[in-house]
Amino acid sequence: MKLYNVPKNTLVRVITQPVEEEIANEDGQLEMNVRSPNVICTPVATPQVAVDAYIHFGHIDGMYSFGYNMHQEVVHLAAWTEVEIVDWSYDNMELLRTLIKRGGRGIDGTEPLTWVTTDKMNDEWVAACVTYEELHRPNNAMIKFYKWELKYREEHEISVKA
Repeated sequence: MKLYNVPKNTLVRVITQPVEEEIANEDGQLEMNVRSPNVICTPVATPQVAVDAYIHFGHIDGMYSFGYNMHQEVVHLAAWTEVEIVDWSYDNMELLRTLIKRGGRGIDGTEPLTWVTTDKMNDEWVAACVTYEELHRPNNAMIKFYKWELKYREEHEISVKA
């Protein structure tokens, strides 16, 4: 699917980009050849994006897009980049919990900002995220995600201690 067809604020995975080119066959006649390079088009002086990278796609902005990679860096994929939408459901928690990150500044809030994948967050932190989001941002979709994480840990007998 082309990125310009993806709904705003969607998690996507960049897939191999097919390229059509004309080449001469043995008889010298031009034929269309489709090849799949691993070059992803981004503007000059912006972070490069590789095939199989996961991107939080925000929106299209002209011929490029605005989004974040898994290191929380702003990235700008070409609007015509081929991607697949990542299923945002409980059935896909095994993958999602290793991709989605939360920023934190330590237990007392004085440490440098560190981004941690959900599967590495301690149990108390995940539970506190639910409480915080419900209180401060009651319509935030992340509330459901953090609740899924708690359910996943319970079902798989996982506990992450501080």
